[in-house]
Amino acid sequence: MLRVTFVRKRGYHDRVYVWRVDGSSTGWDFPAYGDALPHDLMHLVVEDELGMPRGFWGLVDAGVDVALVDNQPTLVRGGEPIADDTDVDLEGLIEAEAVVAAWTAWTRKGADGAERSLPDASRGGKALARRVRTVQAQWRDLADGGSISLTFSRKNPHGTCPAGS
Repeated sequence: MLRVTFVRKRGYHDRVYVWRVDGSSTGWDFPAYGDALPHDLMHLVVEDELGMPRGFWGLVDAGVDVALVDNQPTLVRGGEPIADDTDVDLEGLIEAEAVVAAWTAWTRKGADGAERSLPDASRGGKALARRVRTVQAQWRDLADGGSISLTFSRKNPHGTCPAGS
């Protein structure tokens, strides 16, 4: 099972550490999102809960890395952007990006604490909303240097991997 730890470094770039099923590891810095859930962490929560094995985290588990190319975070394999590789199926990533965008917008609308309608209820509904809220609260409450560790399984079609601390 893929293991991922997100480390919050207030005032600096945050960091993610990844240990793949095959025993290899990777990691990268990412821009601080303040109290908002970092984009890659939102991907992990959404893809895990919805059982999306071919999204961002499925690609990372399959050996894809994140690197800066022209100062932009880019998915690469062997140092080359995977978007340039016609043999790489990006359909799952495209679907995951759309779902993550909807849920990210949903979290930002709720800054006043008011109840809001869920994005595309057929894609996760209340269970995903609870998990997003829980992880978002954990992230918000982290001290400098604190971390959240989660797991993800590409073989799990039901998104039941437990959240860590």
